[in-house]
Formats: sequence, C-alpha cells, structure tokens
Amino acid sequence: DKNKPLELLIFTGVAGASSIEIKQWDVIIGSELVQHDMDAQPIFPKFVIPPLNKHKLKTNTSLTEWSIKAIKESLNKGRLKKFKRVESGLIATGDKFINDKKILAELCSEIPDLKAVEMEGAAFAQVAEQEKISWLVIRVISDSADESAPQSFNEFLKDYENHSWYLLECLLENI
Repeated sequence: DKNKPLELLIFTGVAGASSIEIKQWDVIIGSELVQHDMDAQPIFPKFVIPPLNKHKLKTNTSLTEWSIKAIKESLNKGRLKKFKRVESGLIATGDKFINDKKILAELCSEIPDLKAVEMEGAAFAQVAEQEKISWLVIRVISDSADESAPQSFNEFLKDYENHSWYLLECLLENI
C-alpha cells in the first residue's frame, strides 16, 4: 500500500572495534549512537545534536533484542559462517576513518562503554528520529581502528561483500 507509512529502517555496514575484546566479524547492534565529532559548544554541550537536543540516539529495545535473537539463531544454525559474536552497545559516528590508537583511546575515554566507531550510523539514526521512523544500525567489525586498520579494512571488504546479504536475510526471514 503506497499510503502505508514506513515502519522500520535498517542500516548495515562495517565499523572499527573500540577494544581488543571485539574482533573482526563480530556483529554490533547499535543500542545507542553518538556523533563523536558533534561540538556545538557553548550553545549545546559536546555531542548534543542540536535539532534533537540529545547526545545519544537510542534504538527501540525490542528491536535490538529481536535482531540479536534472529542473528544468534542463524549463527547457531550455521547459516552465518563468517560472522562471530553478536552483541549490542554504543557506536560512535564521526567524519574520519579512525586508524590511530591515540585517537581511539581519547574517544574511549570521552565516551565510556564504546563498542565501535564508524562514519554514518548516527547521521542515519538522526534522520530516522526526525522523521519518527523506528531504526536499527547493525555493524560488522572490519578492523581494530588502529594503524593496521586501512589494510585490514580493505582486505575485509573483499570478503564482507560476499557475505553481508546473509545478515540481512536472517532479519528479513524473522520479520
């Protein structure tokens, strides 16, 4: 029905890990997203997105739980062979590819409980929130956001493009 409103937007892609516990091919469901380079001080505190007056964008908890369950079931059935662990957590978005341990350490210090860094998720979530559409950001870890990140990222992408559809397929099958 062309008049039926859009109910859910799902955004997938890759991200850099924020700690050594998070490995390549782990899946992070963004329970919260923050724009780590948003700084409208002194008008707004650091990280606050002015049009929404929020520093963290939070997804619907039931959507997070649903997506984790669907992905874990597919993992247990052996359908997501390349993918590893799945968990939810805080993802930080910025306009730069993070490939420096010092910058990553500063972000982790400023943003406690950070799981991953990437370049689009919070902007996507902001637009979805402004349009009052439920959203979900799913990231697969491609690199360690350190000096080896550019090489790891490029190698990972070649493999990821052959497997990324399976992640979406397991969600679509469970809608």
